[in-house]
Amino acid sequence: MIYGASGYTGELVAALAAERGEQPILAGRSAAKIEPLAERLGCPHVVVDLANERALRTALADVGAVAHCAGPFARTSRQMVDA
Repeated sequence: MIYGASGYTGELVAALAAERGEQPILAGRSAAKIEPLAERLGCPHVVVDLANERALRTALADVGAVAHCAGPFARTSRQMVDA
């Protein structure tokens, strides 16, 4: 999963992964941003807010690794690590 895929760094990571033939789950809190990116790159996606612990845990249930690209990291990393 690439969380924060619609941000600057996340989009670069997502594009590189797609270019390599990978299909990571693109994730973030804005459907308006994640859905068009996922469609363009041909990747699955999920809309989930870091503040929603239950939804975040559900989204991560079958995920083996996360590239956390949502900043600022001092504010966003704890929720992802805890989930």
